[in-house]
Amino acid sequence: MKFCGGDDIVDYNLLLGEGTHGVVYGSLISPTIAVKLFNLKHCHDIKSGEYAMHEYVHDQFEKFKNHIDKNLVDYVFVPQVYGFKYLPNSQNPSCCMYYMDQLKPLYNHIIQLSFNYPRDANMILSSGQYVGIDTLKSFGFNNQDVSMINRSIASMMALFHYAMKIDAYDIEYVLARHGHAHGVYAIDYDKVNVYQNDTTIVRKLTENDTETRVIKNELDLSRLLSTSIHYCPHILYPEYQEWKWTYIDMAKKFKHEKLAQLVMEQYEKYF
Repeated sequence: MKFCGGDDIVDYNLLLGEGTHGVVYGSLISPTIAVKLFNLKHCHDIKSGEYAMHEYVHDQFEKFKNHIDKNLVDYVFVPQVYGFKYLPNSQNPSCCMYYMDQLKPLYNHIIQLSFNYPRDANMILSSGQYVGIDTLKSFGFNNQDVSMINRSIASMMALFHYAMKIDAYDIEYVLARHGHAHGVYAIDYDKVNVYQNDTTIVRKLTENDTETRVIKNELDLSRLLSTSIHYCPHILYPEYQEWKWTYIDMAKKFKHEKLAQLVMEQYEKYF
């Protein structure tokens, strides 16, 4: 996407990743900043959707993260975004971009934490290395490390659901580092919706498919939220109970213990 311009901003020699619409490069501004570029036809939707949601989630996370267990709070992060631009400029744009924290791998790849995968899963894709629990242990993580990661994801999910009031759909959790801070980062906000009672949500399932969810009562809401927790450990794994009760205990801090229990019941019912 060199046609975008911004040669004083974008390090086109440092390709960091590619998504469905965006390409992530390093930045000439700082080694801790990345640049995400998009074709012009997607820019309006990105600015009002993905970028705006990422800003909202980061700001709300900083506001509420002190509710997370003190043993975990310094291990969980939401990357920050810093500004949206059109390139070459807003009068004559050919694409758009936004700045964001550059996440770097702890090892050879960003580790995607998909604990519902088979325990020995190990796949390398353009978005990172997808591993199961036992594969993670083979990298040198012990049982205590896995427990910390497991509880971190459950705590963040409950914070998103019950403090921020977002469905957290298709948010991904990765092991990475930014500067000197390493731990669990929650990323990818292009399909996330803010919810409230008595409302209708049009959820983006894929780039071409959507579904309409009508939220009229607690049962409707529990069904909506239950569809977003698919990265927790497989229901038959022993780590699942730890994830479940960490999630429910976190919800209790926002007076939503009953709803969280209903969410987990729905998840288990349709698993």
